[in-house]
Amino acid sequence: MNNNFYSIKLSEIADVFPGQSPSSDSFSDKKDENSVPFLQGSNTFGNLYPEIKKFTSKITRLSKKNDVLISVRAPVGDLNITKEDTCIGRGLAAIRAFDGDNIFIYYALKNNIDNITKVGSGTKFSGIDKDIIKELQLIVPKEKTDRKKISSFLFDLDSKIEINNQTNLELEKISEDLYNFYFKSHICKKKNQKNYKHINEIDLSIPEDWRYGKFGDYASLYGGFAFKSSFWTTSGLPVVKIQNINEKYSLDFNNNSFVDELKYEIDEKYLAKPGSVVIALTGATIGKYGITYGLDKLLLVNQRVGIFNTNGDPLQKLPFLINSLKQDYFRKKVYDISNGSDQDNISTDEINDIPLIIPSDKILKKYNEMCRPFYEEIVLNKSENFKLNNLKNYLMPMLMNDKIKINH
Repeated sequence: MNNNFYSIKLSEIADVFPGQSPSSDSFSDKKDENSVPFLQGSNTFGNLYPEIKKFTSKITRLSKKNDVLISVRAPVGDLNITKEDTCIGRGLAAIRAFDGDNIFIYYALKNNIDNITKVGSGTKFSGIDKDIIKELQLIVPKEKTDRKKISSFLFDLDSKIEINNQTNLELEKISEDLYNFYFKSHICKKKNQKNYKHINEIDLSIPEDWRYGKFGDYASLYGGFAFKSSFWTTSGLPVVKIQNINEKYSLDFNNNSFVDELKYEIDEKYLAKPGSVVIALTGATIGKYGITYGLDKLLLVNQRVGIFNTNGDPLQKLPFLINSLKQDYFRKKVYDISNGSDQDNISTDEINDIPLIIPSDKILKKYNEMCRPFYEEIVLNKSENFKLNNLKNYLMPMLMNDKIKINH
């Protein structure tokens, strides 16, 4: 370590406030004048900020705006920043810098994540407490101006990722509203309605030129390629595996698997173009799906991951497909099928056979063409975020270890 940086305990530059859970009868799903946001753990953590889904009228431990939040229970070490004063439960602790520079603390902890999640022998913690957190060793610049430069640079990258994420949420919301208007609003329970036909199987009536079909009728699903063990390598062409599909219905390629480019001679149908929809057919995230986006190289699909066939142009069918997959009945149907098997798994044929009300070609085309620009931007934003995140993860350890400097 050079003279510009030194090792310091977290307790020397920040205080730690363990969470304390309020009684469950104080919780609500909506905020009112007597409640504040509440977080129990890290399950709604985002790239920088958590998503608030619960509120409490009883404040037991208040984390202030811009505090660093750390998960103290599995998964230990998840980090986020509060956007507003928030009550925190036992699964979290708040960290507050003495000098007010919580952003630097956030990135210093990110850079020293192994100190949080591992003991000396390398065994993972199942939980950490205030004393362990305060003893964490961080590598920090001696000069506060250098700390500010580093944290500002990294925060700018994360802020751009946040902007892209927010844009995507807004575009998705517009497409969902249009889906409800063009499709769901035209389905009713009333029988003998003019220009409608009743589907006895689901006890619903749909327009006469619509049909009661299956997901496979719109975009058939097929499984990924069974790569030989000799194909796998430490670099090459990235592959979508089950672990890349996360609980938040998105794809995470931070820890990716690769196959040798020189051995890639499989059918082009196993190539996931940007805008393709892939779905987990087994494992903890069974039935979860995500939209693929552009990486640095071609993206392939592994076995036990399904990919919907969109005839070479994923974006053409994407709007109706993705919003149909978001309907509650689809997820429930997947669970019903998979829980009936010896292991949690579902076949491509079983997903293809899940019922789907398919509108007339005219309305379907109009909706898909109207929403295509939204998803073109969403896919581009996802790709940009992937590259920004890789850049951040590449530069952060070098900035924090004085391998490179920010001169401005």
